Amino acid sequence: MYTNISLTGISKRNELSLIGHDRSSRAEIEPFYITKIKKRVFELYIIPLQSNNWNTVNENMFTFDNILNKLNKYYRNNPSQDLLMYIELLKIIVELNGEYRKFGEDYKSNHVGIAKFKQVLPTIRLAPAYELYILICGRPKNNIYDNLKINRINQLLEDDCITFERIKNEIN
Repeated sequence: MYTNISLTGISKRNELSLIGHDRSSRAEIEPFYITKIKKRVFELYIIPLQSNNWNTVNENMFTFDNILNKLNKYYRNNPSQDLLMYIELLKIIVELNGEYRKFGEDYKSNHVGIAKFKQVLPTIRLAPAYELYILICGRPKNNIYDNLKINRINQLLEDDCITFERIKNEIN
């Protein structure tokens, strides 16, 4: 039995170790950083998809690699079906977002003729800073990007809780 006497002299049972594990093994407590990343996935991807807001999902794609890397790291350290589900869910969201963008481009283009041949190539994703630059400022002429804006976007991306709106306000 693990007991602890507080400064008031009252004896209390303390079942948590110094590293945060419950020694009574009655219930497993999810670490805070895992709960935080799950909330982030819901805020950035699940809730916008629930309201059919694909633009928000597309704007938040710059966080995908960072979140997926963290989820993979947490899964390697503490494997659980819950984390595996979030990893697979993120991969599905990225695939669906790519398909949605392709569908939007196909729907907008007007082709006159009886038949057409179309070859579908996999989507090439740019570095997050360049994708954000294109979303905020548009595609630059001759693919010459403003390095000051790219550097500022990279600085802003170092913050884990950065949002698209904040980056957009800082750049414009």
